[in-house]
Amino acid sequence: MKSNYYYLGVVVGIIFGLLLVAVSMRLMKKDSKQKNTYDERQEAIRGKAYKYGFFTLVFLTIGIGICDDVLSKYFESMILHYLVVVISILVFAITCIFKEAYLSLNEKPKRVLAVFSLLGVVNLLGGGAQCAAGKAFKDGKLLDGSLNLFTGILFIVLTIMMAVKFWMDKKEEA
Repeated sequence: MKSNYYYLGVVVGIIFGLLLVAVSMRLMKKDSKQKNTYDERQEAIRGKAYKYGFFTLVFLTIGIGICDDVLSKYFESMILHYLVVVISILVFAITCIFKEAYLSLNEKPKRVLAVFSLLGVVNLLGGGAQCAAGKAFKDGKLLDGSLNLFTGILFIVLTIMMAVKFWMDKKEEA
């Protein structure tokens, strides 16, 4: 059984993560006086992408429920659910990226790439530290110490997908 300090650490980590997201979003905007706005086409695409991400979340959660006995041998429960969320975010974000609906009208792509790269690297470093301390894997089971690794992978994949999309767009323009 985990102690109250463990759960307090999880809550503090979530709050810190949310604050980091808020600061990151603030840094990515061109003009801090404007809100992130999307045109009608982007809103429609984002709605479809949201549905894809949502149904991914639902089906993977059902899959975890069905396969819980097998999966619990290799993953801590928190990791499984976190992976479902990460995969759902990837489905939403990659759909939006390749349909040109990820960035709002006042966001700078280079700034978004820089912030996502930074978040990815920081989380990978944190995850690496957890691995080195033996808190990510134990007896062939993936533990909650690996959360930072998956968050880092999420941001690195999003950075790569955005860079690929920008490269494809520049290639088309030429």
